[in-house]
Amino acid sequence: MEKGRRNPSLDMLDKISEKISELLDIDITSHELLLYDESKIIYSRRIDGKKD
Repeated sequence: MEKGRRNPSLDMLDKISEKISELLDIDITSHELLLYDESKIIYSRRIDGKKD
């Protein structure tokens, strides 16, 4: 999906937004995932501990 090779279904977007909300302790909807706004990017450390 990140490379534009696949288009997620609405159900998949809902699941992704739920996981992001859980992991980052924020409330994000699938609609907000579609409306990409660079000014609202959350910068955080990777949860797997690896460096970028």
